[in-house]
Amino acid sequence: MDSHGERHLNRTHASNTDPEARLFKKGKGKAAKLCFIRQVLMENRHGLVISPRLTAATGTAEQEAAEAMVETVPGRQRITGGGDKAYDTQELVQSLGP
Repeated sequence: MDSHGERHLNRTHASNTDPEARLFKKGKGKAAKLCFIRQVLMENRHGLVISPRLTAATGTAEQEAAEAMVETVPGRQRITGGGDKAYDTQELVQSLGP
């Protein structure tokens, strides 16, 4: 990202109101914004939130949160899941697999 000849990096740009916020882009061509990322594990049948998370925008936050949230599901039964493309990585699928 380039603004007025200045490249925006986490080490050079910080929020005045929340210094823990990190620069994050939702996709190619989108503007980077200082923020946190939210993830939610939901029960699909009734749409109930099982486990919410708020994480720093690290680039791997989605995968790390998914692993942590799945561990909160009680019991040892097999579960199924769905997610957007940020969760579709070989490492995550393997870590959650049987």
